[in-house]
Amino acid sequence: MKAGKVWGHTLAIIQNPAMELHRIDVIGGASCSQHLHAHKWNGFHVERGQLEIIIWRLSGTVDRVLLNPGDTCIVPPGELHQFRAVSDTIAFEFYWAAALNPDDIERRTIGHG
Repeated sequence: MKAGKVWGHTLAIIQNPAMELHRIDVIGGASCSQHLHAHKWNGFHVERGQLEIIIWRLSGTVDRVLLNPGDTCIVPPGELHQFRAVSDTIAFEFYWAAALNPDDIERRTIGHG
């Protein structure tokens, strides 16, 4: 199912209790909300464009990871994170956990387009 977001579009490819896979189309300059997942791992793999993943680590540091085509970044549960498209970007976003809960998100900010 394709769904609109303030930052672009997401297309759910696989959704089941163990994992999710989405194709995301992110408008250059747009970002998602700053958020975390209590139990989900969250991964990103870029197909086209550039996606910056910002991770506020539990250790107190902040990582900024610039993903180019073919690059992947994985965020562990409990760490605040946000993505921002440097340019128009096509990527795959995936989640997995022992028991996937679609309500496992705590937003700290709202995204913008």
